[in-house]
Amino acid sequence: MSYLRLSTKQDRTEARDYQFNKLIESGYNKEEYKTLIIFTSDKDLTLKSFWGTSAKHSDFIKFRTIERMQEKATELKQSADRREIYKEEQKEKNKGHKSSHAATAAAIKEELKKAFPNTKFSVKSSSFAGGNDVCVNWDNGQTVKQVEEITRKYQYGSFNGMEDIYEYTNNREDIPQAKYVSENRHISEELTKEVENELMKVCKFSPEQIADYRDNPNQLARRIIYNTEIPASYKSLSITTNKDGFVRWEEHFNLIFEVEQIEKKEPTAEQTEVKTESTETKGKVQIVDYSEKSFAVIGEFSEHYDHLTKVLGGGYNSRLSCGKGIIFSKKKLEAVKQYLTECKQKSTKEPQQEPKITEAEEVAPMQEPMTETTLKDEIKKTVDFLAEPDIKLYGHITESTKEAAKVQDVEIMETEETTFQYYDNLQDIREAAKGGKIISLCNLAALQKTK
Repeated sequence: MSYLRLSTKQDRTEARDYQFNKLIESGYNKEEYKTLIIFTSDKDLTLKSFWGTSAKHSDFIKFRTIERMQEKATELKQSADRREIYKEEQKEKNKGHKSSHAATAAAIKEELKKAFPNTKFSVKSSSFAGGNDVCVNWDNGQTVKQVEEITRKYQYGSFNGMEDIYEYTNNREDIPQAKYVSENRHISEELTKEVENELMKVCKFSPEQIADYRDNPNQLARRIIYNTEIPASYKSLSITTNKDGFVRWEEHFNLIFEVEQIEKKEPTAEQTEVKTESTETKGKVQIVDYSEKSFAVIGEFSEHYDHLTKVLGGGYNSRLSCGKGIIFSKKKLEAVKQYLTECKQKSTKEPQQEPKITEAEEVAPMQEPMTETTLKDEIKKTVDFLAEPDIKLYGHITESTKEAAKVQDVEIMETEETTFQYYDNLQDIREAAKGGKIISLCNLAALQKTK
């Protein structure tokens, strides 16, 4: 009889008893210690051990000395002691539950109920060969990511597929835990169809997209819902487009729900009031908490409309339960607060005083407006530009410049021609320059050449 393929408890018990009898007949000594049974043979120096009610041995070892065999038996007994202590600790931690996975399921359900009171969760546990698990199920409601933030701490670790082992990386003493915890969110067909209809209104799908397996409206609606928290009850829903950059197609859309508020909440620490003033009107812009994942800007926001919708990506909705406003994802809360706060600071600054006009400036005559420049005026400016260096270099206007003025039929600038003194040596030029006299550059250049 092979105990490896035994399927019933009776078969396992019969196989276990058969093995025990054979070992005793072969001269093995049987020792029971708590949940451990040890068989040892002083003749063959062999040890065989069994845990609990298992029909399969956990150790089957042949030793070289009897002392080493006895040391191994002692190690197994110490392991049994540790197991007993651990069971007592788990029993205390599980608070009267029969198993750790049952206690884990109860703890998860209690915490989820506190965090999301409007969503009904089904939390069930089970055990199997080699471990146990807890499965969490719910309809619509919160996203899987939101639930995982609560449930992930209740799992011991994770399975390492590369090495084919389970790694205990999250052992905790303060809460009950299970080997596996899974989260399963069920999306209703009614909600999917409703979102699909709204998608068809805001986006035109080609025949190829409608026939596509992944990006058809139904599959796209499911992916949008997967990333969105669904209120327990709502009056209507709408879809807005996200103007920010996005990686996946479904991130281009925001799902907005209109929920019915039972009572209007006063602004809290999370609801910021921003007053804005202009020369014509005085208005109040208010940020209100709309849902767990969205907020709205209401009030007299007309002067901020373009920035809030086109730059910050908000969507205008006239049917919000808090009145008409611009709806945002809470990811944009800090950006909207910063913008409105800056607007408030600008509006509360004192207006700058107009610069005072002095009496002299008040009576100063206004300048005559400039007339259109003619071609002849431009030519005269050019000739005058040529005449200036002639005076500086030679003390008079050269014949070539006069000829140019005659050809172009323009008058040369009125300048007082200067007769420069001519010097025979550089020493006289130095002395004259020190005395403040004007030196002819041509005179200086000629002396430099003859030097």
